[in-house]
Amino acid sequence: PMDFRNFIAAKDDSGRRLDKVVSRIFEAQGISRGIFPLIRKGLIKVNGKKSSGEYRVSEGDSILVAEFLFENSEESSKKESKEFPFCLEEITVFRNQHLLIVNKPSGINVQPAKDCDFCLCDLIEDDFRKNGSKSISFRPGPLHRIDRYTSGLVAFSQSLEGAKWFTENIETHAIGKEYLGIAQGEYKKEEELYEDFIYVPENSENSYGTVIVGKESGKKAVTKAQFLKKIEIQRNL
Repeated sequence: PMDFRNFIAAKDDSGRRLDKVVSRIFEAQGISRGIFPLIRKGLIKVNGKKSSGEYRVSEGDSILVAEFLFENSEESSKKESKEFPFCLEEITVFRNQHLLIVNKPSGINVQPAKDCDFCLCDLIEDDFRKNGSKSISFRPGPLHRIDRYTSGLVAFSQSLEGAKWFTENIETHAIGKEYLGIAQGEYKKEEELYEDFIYVPENSENSYGTVIVGKESGKKAVTKAQFLKKIEIQRNL
């Protein structure tokens, strides 16, 4: 009889397609194989029976993957242990089973980039993996972004429920963002209102485009700035 490795679906795996869940298993083990042929051949089963890649996984499902598929995969898939410039606990502001909020230092990317060796996602995924997440397919991720050289709070999902709750509250503006910055010049008013139109050209490549500010068409963007304090900065020339 063929040996199978058993993975039990957790709450955060529920509702995901079988092929997506298995792709996460393979990704973690460094396996590069077509998943649909394996499912059709019965090398991947659900609750002891053949299934289809479109099957929606339920919490508690037993996902069986043929043991021979893991041969010579785990050693090559082990991630090199990284040295991080600080501990997650040092920047954690709030944490529960659904959300993690950290105070990102300036100069640190939220997500991977070509010109940096470290980002917050690396640190948080490493912590999530070490804490023994029960989910097969769920990975924590940033729920919004701030620029590399901006410091401030960044929220990361710790469950699908947390991600959904945060996204819904961002959309209804129950959760908002406030920025504090240093500006050069004299301001006569305590509060200023800036209005522009953000326009993305229709012929922009991929899903990204150059954002043009100042056009009289596009999406209206309103920035409200409140001036808190006047300071003098002396530069050593």
